[in-house]
Amino acid sequence: MIVPPPFPGSAGAPSGLRGHAEKPPLFDFLQADHPFRPRVEGFAAAIAARPECLALARGELGGRTAIHAEIKALPDEDGGFRLDRFYWSGQRWTDAGFAAATLSYAARDGQAGWQEFPHDAYLAGMAAHFGCGDASAGCEVLRYVPLRRFTFRAPHARAGTAIGKFKRKSRFRRAYALLETISGELAGQDTGFAVAAPLGIDPALGLYFQEALPGEDLSRRIDATSCDALLARVGELHARLHGLAVAGLAPWDPAAFLRALAQDLAWIGFVRPQLAEEMRAAGETLRAQAPVLAADTFCHGDFVCSQVLVDGERWAITDFDLACLGDPCRDVAMFLAGLGYDLPWLERALHAGEPDAAAQVERAAAAYLEGYASRRGAVEPFAPRRLAWHRACAEIYYLALMFKKDRYAAPAFAAGLKRMRGALAALD
Repeated sequence: MIVPPPFPGSAGAPSGLRGHAEKPPLFDFLQADHPFRPRVEGFAAAIAARPECLALARGELGGRTAIHAEIKALPDEDGGFRLDRFYWSGQRWTDAGFAAATLSYAARDGQAGWQEFPHDAYLAGMAAHFGCGDASAGCEVLRYVPLRRFTFRAPHARAGTAIGKFKRKSRFRRAYALLETISGELAGQDTGFAVAAPLGIDPALGLYFQEALPGEDLSRRIDATSCDALLARVGELHARLHGLAVAGLAPWDPAAFLRALAQDLAWIGFVRPQLAEEMRAAGETLRAQAPVLAADTFCHGDFVCSQVLVDGERWAITDFDLACLGDPCRDVAMFLAGLGYDLPWLERALHAGEPDAAAQVERAAAAYLEGYASRRGAVEPFAPRRLAWHRACAEIYYLALMFKKDRYAAPAFAAGLKRMRGALAALD
């Protein structure tokens, strides 16, 4: 049931960003002289002013909790970046229900303020929907990314149980249309995996429902013992997906991809000035060595193990929001680069700097590629230089994401940087 226990403070009330003696960890990788540091210190003070938020940020609350944080920065005319948007969201699941308190800032109005779930400036339909007791009864909150999406499981009159998704009104129609297209196109094909069926859309709320598929998140099943077998199966499944025919999908935009790559390289250099020259050189190498970027294959767009559900021998793939006609080599490279971020087993090892963590990542990658190649009937599913180019780009994406999402850990960053360098070296 969604009946949030209140966090201290009033919903939507702006918070004065005054100093506070005890501040929570927040984007601590930003050095003292970084231009964003004073603003982040102010946000940390606002969090510290709310005792339960401070306790949650410091890991002092028991039970299930989550923190989502993001800095969005845009390039400025001086070659650096300006802060465009920030949020920090402390979330907690208790017997009383789900609660979330989100501090957000937007440069367009220069204001920072708090919102209590279900209030969200970009997902306005949540407050209307969950303000009704009948709508919230029996709901299970699965994931909440403030300003972007909210996913929950709920009773459904026609399906028994369904997955509900709130998304920004600028995006939810496309996501639902993709689900309709893919579910319809794959019906009757020998896919080897299930896809959720669409169950209805509410345009006024920015909400849609889809079939609740059975199964457990695969990423939480994989460990040192099960790695080889499960990742080989994932690779085979991914190759099957790339071999399917799906009409009506929009093509990938390689030009937009290259622009995003350049911005990620610049962002890493902005946060870590000592890496700025290396990132500039990496960009030159990638531009000079760029292969022809295909846009002719059914690609998931965000294929990771946490998007796979396993129910015995029945497997399902979820979240096709970024599906397109794209380059399968990019889809594969993003999966490989994401292993250390998506699999809790590997993420813990990398963040702790365990001596064999890098070897375990390569072992996981090899198992996946072996499974992928077994479906394609080739030892090397992609030309090595082509895959190396895409792997370098994918590693850069995740390195930049560490800084954007406050997920930085020095050992994990160093490992990702090493993988990027190795991929670039393979292009020489």
